[in-house]
Amino acid sequence: MQCSGLPQIDTRLAAILLMLGSAAMLMGALFFQEVMNLPPCVLCIYQRVPYIVVIGLSVPAILLRGCPALLMLWLSALALFIDAGIAGFHVGVEKGWWEGLGECSGNFNANMTIEELRAAVLGAPIVRCTDVPWSLFGISMAGYNMIIATAMAIFATLSACSMCCKDKVCIPEGTGNIADRPKGNAMAADIGKIVDKPKKKKGKTAKKPAKKGKK
Repeated sequence: MQCSGLPQIDTRLAAILLMLGSAAMLMGALFFQEVMNLPPCVLCIYQRVPYIVVIGLSVPAILLRGCPALLMLWLSALALFIDAGIAGFHVGVEKGWWEGLGECSGNFNANMTIEELRAAVLGAPIVRCTDVPWSLFGISMAGYNMIIATAMAIFATLSACSMCCKDKVCIPEGTGNIADRPKGNAMAADIGKIVDKPKKKKGKTAKKPAKKGKK
């Protein structure tokens, strides 16, 4: 596998960074919710789930090596790309490019009775997905989450690709060139030297003249 120009990233370090980044995003969401009193909408809640998944996947990625750790990184990248997609969908709902989900209209339901409607109004804040309660430089929280989740997903993907190039994991024994196997296998390296060593051509040996027997 060609790895020219690809940075070498340690698997455990990548998993730790992904776990810390996901935890920071969740703590930031709780800060806006509890401290700044900005309750989340349904799509905001959905965007928190992939970060919880990444934290759960990062633990075995830190403890394990080889193919299991590589699988955890690929799954983390997938979860982060999904999170970026949800955030992008949320941005489109905020901009009015398309309609949101049925839950985005608030806590109301067409089949609610008057008592249930009153309880919904008094018991929980009504947060619509089209509302932008906070923004910075014209970018909402969903927009920043889309940017950060995309960056983290790319980082997870590069880390997984770097692991494939560096360690060459998941290569079945007996397949591929010996030079492409892990360097730690000293026996395979020795066999490779023997196999790659050019065979010397045997020259024609001059026949010795037969000794004449005594008459």
